[in-house]
Amino acid sequence: MACGWQLRADTMVFQPKAAAKSAEQFISGYFQCAKKKKAIIGLSGGLDSAATAALCARALGAKNTICILLPSASTPNIDIFDAQLLAKRLKVGCRTIPLGGILRPASSILASRLSYANFSARLRMAVLYSIAQEENGLVVGTGDKSEFLLGYFTKYGDGGADLFPLGGIYKTEVRSLARHLRIPPQIIKKPSSPALYPGQTAEGELGFAYETADRVLAGIESGESKASLCKRFGTKTVAAILSRMEENRHKLFPAPICRI
Repeated sequence: MACGWQLRADTMVFQPKAAAKSAEQFISGYFQCAKKKKAIIGLSGGLDSAATAALCARALGAKNTICILLPSASTPNIDIFDAQLLAKRLKVGCRTIPLGGILRPASSILASRLSYANFSARLRMAVLYSIAQEENGLVVGTGDKSEFLLGYFTKYGDGGADLFPLGGIYKTEVRSLARHLRIPPQIIKKPSSPALYPGQTAEGELGFAYETADRVLAGIESGESKASLCKRFGTKTVAAILSRMEENRHKLFPAPICRI
């Protein structure tokens, strides 16, 4: 099942049509079990949220898919334009809630750019959950498998949602899926960025390209040795990826509870 956590060999060919079908079944099945109808999605104008919105519209219907734009001072105008364009094409509900009024005063008490970025991500998720409560719906997360394995997300921010349809699909595969879903080309080609501060890009922060990371991650999952991976991709890159996976592993599990 393309939506779940699964091992996939590096040489296995990704099938976007089959992945889309599995993701749609995953979404509709989860909503049926939860007895909810409305999907609440934070639409950013980027690849992952666009693909997630398209899948929800196909699985639940456009009338049950609500996209929320949460721009701040660091949100590029092109992202807002692309998000609105996509919502119009999908014929889904779309609301814009600017967050600048909340973030500006908070910036004076946050000591670093990272703390500000994480606060912004958690604020976005808090807004989405408030809307989900009002709509008696579920928050659909937009994170993909690459981001989860690398820990490239904010705990209780974009990492906090009710379900993740793209959670079993690598970033490079999401681009292939997006082409199948007829997402506008400018969104598919756009460099990945949370846009939590000006000039931020995912690959710039990670220090390596997703194309490389996905091949390394697939190799790790298929049981390829570290020596073999280092030979193929370089010791520095493999070490950086393994380090990120280890340091951020805690993000993938619920907080431990002391049993007394």
